[in-house]
Amino acid sequence: MTRQRRILHWTAGIGTALLALLAIAVMLVPRLVNTEQVRSKIESTISRDLGGTLDYDRVVLSILPRPRIILHRLKIKIPGRVSAALESLDIYPAILQLLHGNLQITEVHLERPGVTITLPEAPGPVKKKGPASGLGNSLEQVLAVASKKMPGIIILIDEGRLAVMQSDRTILTIRDLNGRVAFLEENGTGLTKQPPQDSFRIEGEVKCTIDAPGMPMGPVLLSVERFEALPGVFTLSRARARIADLSVSLSGRFNGLLSPLPKADLSVSGTAGPNVLQWLRDSASLSPLLTLRSPLALSDARIRWERGGTLQVAGTASIKNGPSLAFDVQRSPRSITLKRLALRDRESQLTIALHMSERIVDLSLAGNLTRQTMDDLFGHELFQFGSIKGDLKAHLPLDRLSASSVEGVLETEQMVVPWKQEVPFTIDRLVLIARDRDVKLDPAAITLGRSTGVFSGTIVARNDGVALDLDLASREVDSDDLQQIFSSKEDTKGTGKEQGEEKSTSNKRPLPLRGTLRVNVDALRVKRFVFHPVSGTITLDQDRMRFDVREAAACGIGIAGSAAVSRGTSELSLNVSAKEQELAPTLMCLAGSDLKVTGKFDLEGSIAGVGPNKGLSRSLGGKISFSARNGRVYNGVIVEPILKYKKIADIMGDRAADARKNGISYDIFSIRGIIQDGTLTVSEGVIKSPLMNLAANGDIDLMNDRLDVTVLIAPFKKVDAVVKKIPLVGDILGGTLVTVPLRVHGPFKGPKVAPLPPAAIGEGLLGIMKRTVELPIEVIDEVTPKRRSAGTPSAP
Repeated sequence: MTRQRRILHWTAGIGTALLALLAIAVMLVPRLVNTEQVRSKIESTISRDLGGTLDYDRVVLSILPRPRIILHRLKIKIPGRVSAALESLDIYPAILQLLHGNLQITEVHLERPGVTITLPEAPGPVKKKGPASGLGNSLEQVLAVASKKMPGIIILIDEGRLAVMQSDRTILTIRDLNGRVAFLEENGTGLTKQPPQDSFRIEGEVKCTIDAPGMPMGPVLLSVERFEALPGVFTLSRARARIADLSVSLSGRFNGLLSPLPKADLSVSGTAGPNVLQWLRDSASLSPLLTLRSPLALSDARIRWERGGTLQVAGTASIKNGPSLAFDVQRSPRSITLKRLALRDRESQLTIALHMSERIVDLSLAGNLTRQTMDDLFGHELFQFGSIKGDLKAHLPLDRLSASSVEGVLETEQMVVPWKQEVPFTIDRLVLIARDRDVKLDPAAITLGRSTGVFSGTIVARNDGVALDLDLASREVDSDDLQQIFSSKEDTKGTGKEQGEEKSTSNKRPLPLRGTLRVNVDALRVKRFVFHPVSGTITLDQDRMRFDVREAAACGIGIAGSAAVSRGTSELSLNVSAKEQELAPTLMCLAGSDLKVTGKFDLEGSIAGVGPNKGLSRSLGGKISFSARNGRVYNGVIVEPILKYKKIADIMGDRAADARKNGISYDIFSIRGIIQDGTLTVSEGVIKSPLMNLAANGDIDLMNDRLDVTVLIAPFKKVDAVVKKIPLVGDILGGTLVTVPLRVHGPFKGPKVAPLPPAAIGEGLLGIMKRTVELPIEVIDEVTPKRRSAGTPSAP
């Protein structure tokens, strides 16, 4: 046998032996690995390194097409932090190292991995120093262990899923996760040349879908061509993201991405459609008028987020066939700064800078903005914006207004103010001239809903606040327009705010206003009432506002006096008067319906009071004197139920039915009384009529629409005709006028009538009746069948 044959023979033998050994290994190793003793050893070793537990169903060793170890139904759990479940885990060892007897993993294939990361139930206050906690710490711990135990490993992920939980709620989900992750070897630095204990370096690419509860625009589709992760640092490049109709390309760096205080520096470009632009508008609580025309192209944008909460956004945006905007805005927890907003097109060039904080407002505006540019920018179909031009600079230190400075000129016409209110607000014309601390309005014409007004005068910044010296002339002011604005502001207080936000808002004091506003309004509408004309003076003194009314009239009644409002307290002092006014239209105006009472009337009265803003009406008091004459009552809260009362109907016979149908004519109808705590106490009420006379006193609850009144009725009938209707009293009545005492009580819409004994009638009411009829009277007792007792003799 030649030497060459012997070598071939030995080679074949060794190959056959190796194949036999490999075959034996394929058969025996899985059995060996799946024994309870080996499984426990593997699980305890990995669990110790992870600080948790590991469990798997079984292990399979596959030779072809490439040696690999397959772990089926793998479960990993780090209590309170991470749990993971994998359908299968394919581990590929280095073949050369395996031939030398070493197991070095070079690649891992994860099939449909599902990972759940649990955040602490109630995270404490954020620490300025020390390691990150929660999600970041949990994930970085897993990555550091993997990097230490398997340096250089490559992980392939197919259809993965990551869920972040807190308090049994899913707060973030990453699904359809496909990618490649490579753990790069760390050579270490310094004298020891050893990498830090928790060090790792990862690079790769990924595609996934990111979703979270409450994401207004739906899930984010993300594709990253390259990323790199180090402890506390995550960088990405050539990434694309899509959410709704927003598509962007981005690259940048995150520091502490999963920590409570992350930091970011991103470069962004892309295109935004109408849905995203509307969402951005609503998120910023802007008016629907400020919806930008789409599509909006964003280029060269840079977004920076600092750990302290400072956000800076700068870049350029442009609208197809429209204007372009260059912007640089920064927002911190205590201020917002618009470093530059430059708008350019063929017709307009406008530059604005603004800084607002709790103590300072700085504004700079220069250039012009035409109506066509505004239409091209926003393109609102229902409104047309006006124009702006000017050169104005303002510096307002809010805690030291005397150091303010305002210089320049600002003019605008037909400008729709884009505020988030249901009441439209338009500046019809504004000419503002400022110098030093003085601002002159010459003029400022506005339309607020249905209200119009022209302001003129000066506004001066002083150390104790802003001083106003203005005149207001208006054709019409509708209180509903003002009410909607103020009620909207009240409704937004405390809704959906965190405690910190509420606290900061409550600490903000409104800008103190002082001065005088002289008012001349042709018509002031308050609900269904129209006051015209109205002239007076409004005096502002920081927390107090006073309105002195020189002249006003509503429903034919003249009004003069004053009203004042301060923190929690209101004051009112008014005098009302009327002479020779028609009663029917006045009652129609006051009541909102036809009360079917005619005649002419005079009125004198006053009302005053001090009380809480929301309960002033119950604190009002005053007096009233009303007198009407030569009219007819067709209906009435008191008269109609009396005419229906059976005893009166029996006495008056057919005349009662006729009065109910055609009303009661009267010569005098008068009321005197006082108002206190929302109740009118009638001291003297009289109706003098050819059909009957009526005298009354009692209480009318104006707040609750109820009354409790004592009435004496004197029907004009001969006594002998009356007494025939009342048995047992015919023998004791002579030639006097009979009166019937009644009580009218209950709600205005359905009062009840009940008889009263003569003893219930006071001398005051008897005196009223005597002065009215100028005849002797006798009170009929329906309760007990006898006339008034000797203790209460009949009136002579």
